[in-house]
Amino acid sequence: GEAIASKYPNDYRIIDDADVLFAESFERDDWANNWSYVHTEHELVTSNDNENFAPLMGKALQSKLVTGDLTALNAAYKFAEKVGADQEEVYFRYNLRFGSTWETLLGGKLPGIAGTYHNTEYVGGWGGRTSNGTNGWSARGIFKPVLKGNNTFSEQVPIGNYIYHADQAGTWGDSIIYDGARPGVLEKSKWYSIEQYVKINTPGKNDGIIRAWIDGEIAYERKDLKFRNEGYDNIKIDRVWMN
Repeated sequence: GEAIASKYPNDYRIIDDADVLFAESFERDDWANNWSYVHTEHELVTSNDNENFAPLMGKALQSKLVTGDLTALNAAYKFAEKVGADQEEVYFRYNLRFGSTWETLLGGKLPGIAGTYHNTEYVGGWGGRTSNGTNGWSARGIFKPVLKGNNTFSEQVPIGNYIYHADQAGTWGDSIIYDGARPGVLEKSKWYSIEQYVKINTPGKNDGIIRAWIDGEIAYERKDLKFRNEGYDNIKIDRVWMN
C-alpha cells in the first residue's frame, strides 16, 4: 500500500496517523522530555558554518563526537513506558547528515531498533552481552570509517546494521553494511532518510525480519533471523535506541 510518510509532506501532522506511535521534530527545546532518557550532550541548531550545514527543515539535533571520545549521543524511546506495550514489529525512520569534518579511526553505532531489556533478568544484546535466544537483542545502525583511495565511494561513509541475535557468530554483534539496490554509502554534508524495519521472529523459528531503506530505496533485507527461542514470547521490541 501507500507509504505513511507520503501522506504527510515534511511529516506535518504525521503523529495523527493511527499507525504512528511517535514522531519527533526536534523543534522544541524540551524535546528530551518526550523520550525515556537522553544521557548525553546535545544541541538544537539551525546553522553550523564549520560543517557546511544546511537544515532539512527548521531545527536539527546536532550530535558532536569529540576527538578522543567514544559517545556522541545515547537516548531511547521505550515502548512499554510510552505506549503501554512492547512491539512485535516496528518501522523507524530518521534523517541523517554527516558533517563536512566527519572523520573516524574506528566504526561506531547509529540509531536503530532493539529489545535489550536493560535492568531485567533478560538483559542482553549489547556491549558484549551476547544474545542467545533467552535474553535481549539489538539491531542498531552502524557506520564504518570514511572510505579512502581509488574507490567509487571515496570520502563517503559506509552504514549498515549491528545485530545481536540468537545465531550471532561471536561474543559481539554481527556487523553488516547495506548491500542492496541502494548501497549503504553516504556523502558528507548531505541529508538522507534512513528507514529500518524489524519484525521479531516467531519464538523458536528463524523468520525474524530486518529491512532498511535509504531515501526510500531498499538497501538491505534479511528474513531468517532468530531473536528469541521457543518459550520466550516475552522478548519483543522494547525500544528505539538513538545511539
